[in-house]
Amino acid sequence: MDDSKEYFIQVRNLTVTYYPEDVDPIRALDGVSIEVRPGEVVGILGESGCGKSTLASALLRLLAPHANCEGGPILVRGRNLLSLSEKSF
Repeated sequence: MDDSKEYFIQVRNLTVTYYPEDVDPIRALDGVSIEVRPGEVVGILGESGCGKSTLASALLRLLAPHANCEGGPILVRGRNLLSLSEKSF
């Protein structure tokens, strides 16, 4: 049985790295995993600069051009958002 379909959102081992010019890469998220079932409400809490906005941007596929989603997948109702083209998103 494919258990990914029982979740509304399922993120597995998501890593996001920023590659700004002229400085070393910055790993903003490292191995984040989240599972949200239909009807559940989830809050993301943390200190300033800990990656909350980066996580939200990755889930919405709105990361800055110099950022790269590594790891994953990001599944919504069993469909991997990272494998979808912009047109089908």
